[in-house]
Amino acid sequence: MSKAKIGKDVIESLTLGMYEDSRFIFREYIQNSADQIDKAVELDIIKNRNEGNIYIDIDPINNKIVFEDDATGIKSNEFSSILKDIAQSTKDRGIHKGFRGIGRLGGLGYCDKLTFESSYVGEVSKSIMVWDAKGLKEIINDRTKKEEATEVIEAITNTTTETEDKEKHYFKVILENVTAPELLDICEVREYLSMVSPVPFEGHFVFKNPIIKELEDNNLSIDEYKVYINTEQLYKAYKTTIKDNNGNNKDEIFDVKFKLIEYKNNVIGFLWYGISKAIEQIPAKHNPARGFRLRKGNIQIGDEFTLSRFHREDRFNQYFLGEIHAFSPDLIPNARRDYFLDNKVCKAFESEIKNFFANDIGKITRVASDINSANRKILTFEKVKNDFQETQKKGFSSKEEKEKLINAFNDSKAKAEEAKDKLEKQKKKIEGNDVLSKIYDKVVTTDKNVPKKDEISHDVENGKTKYRTDNLSKLNKNERKLVSRIYQVIDDKLTPDLAENLKYWIEEDFKWKETFY
Repeated sequence: MSKAKIGKDVIESLTLGMYEDSRFIFREYIQNSADQIDKAVELDIIKNRNEGNIYIDIDPINNKIVFEDDATGIKSNEFSSILKDIAQSTKDRGIHKGFRGIGRLGGLGYCDKLTFESSYVGEVSKSIMVWDAKGLKEIINDRTKKEEATEVIEAITNTTTETEDKEKHYFKVILENVTAPELLDICEVREYLSMVSPVPFEGHFVFKNPIIKELEDNNLSIDEYKVYINTEQLYKAYKTTIKDNNGNNKDEIFDVKFKLIEYKNNVIGFLWYGISKAIEQIPAKHNPARGFRLRKGNIQIGDEFTLSRFHREDRFNQYFLGEIHAFSPDLIPNARRDYFLDNKVCKAFESEIKNFFANDIGKITRVASDINSANRKILTFEKVKNDFQETQKKGFSSKEEKEKLINAFNDSKAKAEEAKDKLEKQKKKIEGNDVLSKIYDKVVTTDKNVPKKDEISHDVENGKTKYRTDNLSKLNKNERKLVSRIYQVIDDKLTPDLAENLKYWIEEDFKWKETFY
């Protein structure tokens, strides 16, 4: 029986073909470093995770990226086999963050030379392995030859050793002549990793401590590591403010809520989510943390849309910000790390999420929308009323404008009265619902008393109307009618601000002439 062969194309599949986003290599190297920091704690090389560091240096000038951690390093007698073997990881797939033994190859697809350097504590040497990534691409693209994967790896790698301080312990990855520009964009990489990597909340994120306390109260914790990009420490991108597309403050997270996800009396997940007033789709621009995010080992699984399919409407996932942390060892990320492997625990996890999104999030979204809609109608009426009264003081431009504004006043007033009734009914319905009651109190901040009909001036009702042309005392009746007609055209063709501005200067011009002539 002939022996099975593994062709060279498998290397391409594990580097360029596995992921759609080249930035995954940052996540892969970070998760490997995180595992080694945990191992360094177990071996008492460092006291705790906080003593371990993960450094990323991005040099767009020289097209170079360096990853380095000060964890365990790799023993010299294991260095070659660990880094050359494919899919032969010794890590536990239910415990460790990286466990398939393929992530370290990710950089091969995006540079000309990939170098691994490592020194293990107590050893007086460092091991260096260089991968000729450019040569690899040439071999794979040469379709006249059918080399096996192992042959190719031997042909493009070279391993050497050098002396090193025996106290040093580290692992380093160097990508030279990086061929993907997006990997050299420091700002974009920082934003990407602020949501993907297992880093802490920023200190000024006001809900950091409540989230941590809730976890501790349930005997849970999330893994956090110190990651630096060009010497600046990286934190999660969560903020309390929600920005509009222009970068202005649009809304604010004023509270957080929590939920345990359980299966057979065991906690398999934990979620937190922020509450804002509007409960509407958060703009993607300027809000990198939007959406419910799925995480395992505090590393993001998939992206901001991964959990959208579990909502009644996909778009509801982007109405919130929050995290769902998977804790069960049976919730195992797939090879692409865009979801979990299918099993009984995963199905139970999905069922709990679906129920929560349908019953809790669905209701919050629907009722909050009704509250905000009704409140806007009342606020709109307040503006219509004020605009009407302001125009009444200045004088109407024409009879047509007077009629138009009265109709708009009455129409808006009717809608406001109906909205006020809805708010009062809604307030009674949501009694006892902590989330919706808080949203109501934040949105409906004053007593919305809709003015009665007699608030339209009696002068208007009785026909004693003031017109703007009344101020043009030197013009005769026909001339005033003409100006009134001009005002009507101006109102029809220009925006209110421009129209008002133009009418003001017309009146000023007439007043000046009346003064001097």
